[in-house]
Amino acid sequence: MSSYCLVADTPFQLLNIINFRLNTIKNESADLFINESGVMQKFANRVIIAEIFENVYTYKRRSKSKKIIYYLYDLKQAALPRYFIDELTSNKFKFNEKDYKFITVTSGHDVEMALVRCFPKAIHIAIDDGLGSYFGDIIHNHKLSFVWKIFGRNMKKIKPICLYVNNAGICESTMCDDVSDLSSLRTSSDDFKSIIRNIFFDECENLYAKYPIIFLTQPLSEIKKSDKCIQLYEEIIKLTKNKLGKNIIIRIHPRDNQDPQIYGNIPIDLSSSLWELICANHIESNYILMSVCSSSQIMPKIIYNNEPNIIFLYQIFKEYIKDDVYIRFNNIFNLIKNYYLNKEKIYLPNNIEEFVSIMEKFN
Repeated sequence: MSSYCLVADTPFQLLNIINFRLNTIKNESADLFINESGVMQKFANRVIIAEIFENVYTYKRRSKSKKIIYYLYDLKQAALPRYFIDELTSNKFKFNEKDYKFITVTSGHDVEMALVRCFPKAIHIAIDDGLGSYFGDIIHNHKLSFVWKIFGRNMKKIKPICLYVNNAGICESTMCDDVSDLSSLRTSSDDFKSIIRNIFFDECENLYAKYPIIFLTQPLSEIKKSDKCIQLYEEIIKLTKNKLGKNIIIRIHPRDNQDPQIYGNIPIDLSSSLWELICANHIESNYILMSVCSSSQIMPKIIYNNEPNIIFLYQIFKEYIKDDVYIRFNNIFNLIKNYYLNKEKIYLPNNIEEFVSIMEKFN
């Protein structure tokens, strides 16, 4: 009977879960619940082949585009978590054979929450979920609907005893008192690196060895309060193309629904290469990471303590983005500036003119 119930909903969560499993609890028995929707499907298949967990239970996300069906799905997981897990998993999960001592959580999403409610005696261990794990409380700051609360989906039921992150030294999370480091991805064993390579390998990641400037796109529909934001975004893309086109590659955000044609003939990475591994293998201190404001810009520092140049563009968009988004972007900027040793490598242009001046510096 497995002691640990580990949950991976995204590629980055999966990377950290495998790290935790093979380097922190390597002598323990562990089951994995893994999302097999979209890009996660190929990773799920590779994890099964790797045979590093006692059992692997796959599940698929329901589409929010079919609103009525999704609301029923949401109501089910709030009211009937055991039935929800049973229906969700592709290979049927047998509750009567399980008595987990530990369950991992990241943001407290629906699958994690359902498992926590199904195994109320289990101890909770929080795992790095990216930027949200480094300040505030990514789990308990959720605002839940009245219906969820009625049926017992209460985030207060998640009580992590510790939080494992890739860089505890810069973690300001208030989720719990005990914050520890996951095993370093750069100094880990050759066997571990081989397993990670086999699971996450994508030939497109080699693109980044050729381009020292990376424009990380943004899902504008989630941050804008005016369509002028899109117009300004397109203007900045054109300027960037004219100034830095030969040295730049575009990395598309998974939720970016902009027409790729706006990027012209700039090379685009549309692959599912895991950014955190690209950072390990290709992002050097002379590289430039440019975006409105993306957590991807600060991953090299957070995970590997590497300091590429960063250009944040959100100040240029201040007038056209949502107020709460602007505050969040400011928090990201202040967080990384506090921990960068060479603060001159962080740029925050206030307008187009300052942005052009910065680009000319790197041209």
